[in-house]
Amino acid sequence: SFTLADSALEISEFLAINESGITDQDGDNSDWIEIHNTSSSAVNTLNWGLTDDSSLPKKWTLPSRTIQPDGRLLVFASSKDLKPTQIELELHANFKLSGSGEYLALIEPGGTKASESSPYPQQTADISAGYGHPAGDTSLPEQALIFKYPTPGEEDTIGALGFIKDTRFDVKRGFFDSSFTETVTCATEGVTLVYTTDGSIPTLTNGTVDPPLTSSSPGSLELPISTTTTLRVASIKTGWLQSDIDTQTYIFLDDVLQQDGNNLPPYTTWGDNDQPDWEMDPEIVNDPTWGSTLKNDLKTLPTLSLSMNWDELFGTDGIYIAGDGDTRNCSVEYFVSDDSEPGFHINATVEIQGGSSTNRWKVDKLSMRLKFEDELDTRDMIYSLYPDSPVDEFDSLILGAGHNISWQHSNTNQSSRTAIIREQLISDLQLQMSGNGASHHARYSHLYLNGLYLSLIHI
Repeated sequence: SFTLADSALEISEFLAINESGITDQDGDNSDWIEIHNTSSSAVNTLNWGLTDDSSLPKKWTLPSRTIQPDGRLLVFASSKDLKPTQIELELHANFKLSGSGEYLALIEPGGTKASESSPYPQQTADISAGYGHPAGDTSLPEQALIFKYPTPGEEDTIGALGFIKDTRFDVKRGFFDSSFTETVTCATEGVTLVYTTDGSIPTLTNGTVDPPLTSSSPGSLELPISTTTTLRVASIKTGWLQSDIDTQTYIFLDDVLQQDGNNLPPYTTWGDNDQPDWEMDPEIVNDPTWGSTLKNDLKTLPTLSLSMNWDELFGTDGIYIAGDGDTRNCSVEYFVSDDSEPGFHINATVEIQGGSSTNRWKVDKLSMRLKFEDELDTRDMIYSLYPDSPVDEFDSLILGAGHNISWQHSNTNQSSRTAIIREQLISDLQLQMSGNGASHHARYSHLYLNGLYLSLIHI
């Protein structure tokens, strides 16, 4: 629980798990506590105390510092116990903060508890906590809040009342031959579920909105799935931090073998023929020899599925059409048909990759790059993508569609000498012979865009 007394100073914000935030003078990611002067007069901190032990009210006393009205003072909770007399130098308490939750208090010189948490709850890395007006509404009383974007020593950003719990799906992504009902739930009370099936991001103004029955009801919705579907679901509650938007792609291979793209939005231009060719070649699909194996062929290799706003791919300013080097947000799913790997889902950004791809149109299928970047509110992708490689953390991935010496090249002198298998075979042989990773690892995968099969790619 969090309590505030009618005091000039308060603990306005603190961070108990500092993994990638500010560093102190020694370069350490120390925990920190921010003290805010809420009064209209300057306050000197001499003999004020900070403590993480209720039996020691002044476990660490502050030296003389003057905090101006609406000013803030930052104290590192590093256990370094530093009280320099120079006001420009850092203050360091003699204790650290526990990420699992503990007692924390600011004590007035006379012993009154100005701010107290007894205890504060389990914390999340790089998410700060403190006091403030929910959603920035000053007409509401101050409450315990969490801050997605910590602001040590500065005015707080709009805080949230808590985290919305992750959505849960009864059926996970994969391949299907018959229809089923998908049940999606979120345990947070009063949460609204919003979903889309066109690849776009679900919001209260985009998608199908499913409000809770009551303010105390958890989120729940049921959806019949009978065709290839890219299901994206967001959980939303006013004043609360939204969890990641989840995506589950359900692929019905009978649909894939019959896809033709006739119901897609129009395009401005695409390649030499002005329009893409989404059709699965009937000569292959209906061939008595090769057609009978296609469904199994599409499951033999891993599947990579990208979901995003269609116009951001293929609209006038879409990355596939404009080729301006810009990035767009997308959802990335990777899975195998036999569950021999766990697969992954991550939100990322995507851009067109390579000189010929961005200059276009020597080939109609373009290479792309996925980026996992902190500044874009994503994170590194951690996954053993290449089982024989020690590398399992990636900040980007290249989705190679092929160009030179490729079957899709417009020059027959190149397309007749396709190297899509030979190139990686040489790398694999070199890896085995060298024993020291002296060549590049790669895997082939089938790529889907919003549930439509695009091509075989080289990751």
